[in-house]
Amino acid sequence: MQGHYLHDFGVFGSTSMCGFSMGDALDGRKRAAIHGLAEFTLAQFGLNLLNQATFAHAPAHAFAWKRFSPPFADTHGCFSGHGMGSHIPHSILRFAQEPFFGRGETRGITLTWPDIEAYDQYFLVELLRQFMATDLGAAFPFEQFYTALERDYDCTACCLTPEGWQIRPVMRTIRIKTNGESGPRE
Repeated sequence: MQGHYLHDFGVFGSTSMCGFSMGDALDGRKRAAIHGLAEFTLAQFGLNLLNQATFAHAPAHAFAWKRFSPPFADTHGCFSGHGMGSHIPHSILRFAQEPFFGRGETRGITLTWPDIEAYDQYFLVELLRQFMATDLGAAFPFEQFYTALERDYDCTACCLTPEGWQIRPVMRTIRIKTNGESGPRE
């Protein structure tokens, strides 16, 4: 994760992702200070997705993942969610595109399927590969993990298109090949 992510995370100003914190970021005051709001939103989605999926499907590795991961605003950091769909990661995408809470100049962002797919590819293939290349992630069970994600309804992405809301399983948005030992690769 390069570029302005850490700056934008600092401006976001919370380790908790909920309707209040996201609504605040979509408002004119913070919105102007965040260098890439769409990119930041997609990064929050990817990191929350990996966090939740690791906790649910590779719990023995959840602590190691958390130590490796860049900082992010966790959907589990707010006990009520404040409109973020019971902490489901794709609720970040839904709220950011069509916020129903905010003050002042709150407005949604535009996301496209190619953008969402590119970020899914980065987080679910490249960042996971980087994690597995460390001592912390060397024993990560990626094949079982991917199999579990294919059946996990919470591992979906959503996009507001001209035709309306569309939802896709994230495992259908990425390209992976496995070689049995070194982990996922494009």
